[in-house]
Amino acid sequence: MVGVRGRAVGMGVRRAVVVVAALVLLSGVAGGDRARDWAQGRGLDARGGGEIGSEHVRVGGEYWVSMPLAGNVTAEPLTVVRAQWVHVPQGLRVLRYGVSAVDGDGVCILGVMDDASFPQGAAPGAGVHGERPVRVPAHGRADACLLARVKVTGAAQDGLEGIRVWYRQGSVVYRQDLAWEAGLRLKPEEE
Repeated sequence: MVGVRGRAVGMGVRRAVVVVAALVLLSGVAGGDRARDWAQGRGLDARGGGEIGSEHVRVGGEYWVSMPLAGNVTAEPLTVVRAQWVHVPQGLRVLRYGVSAVDGDGVCILGVMDDASFPQGAAPGAGVHGERPVRVPAHGRADACLLARVKVTGAAQDGLEGIRVWYRQGSVVYRQDLAWEAGLRLKPEEE
């Protein structure tokens, strides 16, 4: 009886080890950025940074928040494949990300825009397309602006902070964090 029980315990331990190994493997695959070793990017100009924002948002309102894209400081073109805000505080929720062409002067509109900011008669969010790759020439700037559609769900104690950008240069995908902030404050009568 002792031999059978010892074997049963041994089988249980082996099963537990197999289950734990499988869970570790699955969590590594599903872990996204934490599980993957992204090459540290230095191709985007990370100097400076800045703050944009608005002090006139309303609870329940949705706004387009620009995500300034720094210029390419390398001698090779790169393609931005994804960007997102790193810190989204309680009271704000990112609904989706998008891309918009620069204006006629080659400039991105910086700030927080509601649907009324778009041309009269245009559909809300006109000119904003779904997230797509953005090409940035060597030693140049992109011909598109990155935007995030944000919903205000309550009073936010702090703003959106840091932009994480993934870009491809050659056959390598890099990740680089840029220092930007966007403050969305409720209109004074709503605080």
